[in-house]
Amino acid sequence: MPGKVFISCGQASEAERVVAREVSTWFASEGFAPYIATQVQSIPDLNSGLIGELKRSDFYLFINFRRERLPTGRSKRLFRGSLYANQELAIAYALGFEHMLFLNQKGAERGGMFGTIVSNAPEFEKLDEVLPTVNRMVAQAKWNPAFSRQLQAVALRWTRKVLTYNDHVSWDGQTDMAHRTKILIGKVRNPRSDIGAHDVAMRLKSIVNPDGTASECTDGTPLKVSGQYLSYSQIIWPESTGEFDLLALDAQQPTRVFLNSKQDLDPRRPIVAAVGKYRLIYELVAVGFPKAEVAIDLALTGNLDPKADLAAP
Repeated sequence: MPGKVFISCGQASEAERVVAREVSTWFASEGFAPYIATQVQSIPDLNSGLIGELKRSDFYLFINFRRERLPTGRSKRLFRGSLYANQELAIAYALGFEHMLFLNQKGAERGGMFGTIVSNAPEFEKLDEVLPTVNRMVAQAKWNPAFSRQLQAVALRWTRKVLTYNDHVSWDGQTDMAHRTKILIGKVRNPRSDIGAHDVAMRLKSIVNPDGTASECTDGTPLKVSGQYLSYSQIIWPESTGEFDLLALDAQQPTRVFLNSKQDLDPRRPIVAAVGKYRLIYELVAVGFPKAEVAIDLALTGNLDPKADLAAP
């Protein structure tokens, strides 16, 4: 997924809204996923909308437009800045963004959090100066649309050989808890350089069947951490990776797919039991990180060489 840019700027006039759209369009043309913040009027809107979008964003752009002139008695003409944009800036700072750019309209007061954390933000006078200034700032900062602050599924691999996995429950139709299987392992990356991801867990959320119908997974418990005994969450250190068992193919009946999950219902039933192409939607969570979805396209062939690829959720 492309890096998401949270564009924080006032939109009090049509001219300002045009600037916001131009900046957004330019970011999209450069391969980023732009989001233009909208004003919120209530605490519930703030919690469910703006803060959630900030948590899901990778880059933060702050544009401080002038508002009304401040009272006389000051030594120079000074204007109030955008209250909503400054509110968003305070939240973004608290969320620990690594990539932040600031742009100020000449005469706009650098108050609040803006005045505290920024001392050398470029300035513009006319609105048509905003887009070329943003272009130059992004180039100088070397923003890369491939960067993300979010946990990411970055690779899949099957175990090379059929192996024996000792589960804590039996599989449907078997009495032994030792299963002959090939396991699909997913690698998850924490790209953040400042914090580790604690209590990282994955679960299978839903399945899209070959006929296009979708169903919720009946086993919503966490999946096993690869290579760890009965462990279903992990710490992924900064700029490091961790792995999960995403599914287990029954080597004796390779049309059947099971989960290595925390669920203790005995026997464990297959999540898929027929040849065909499926899309599996997983959820990935961790303390301090927004929830992420991971989509996998699975092609069951009826033998021991199924195909699995990461797909856009």
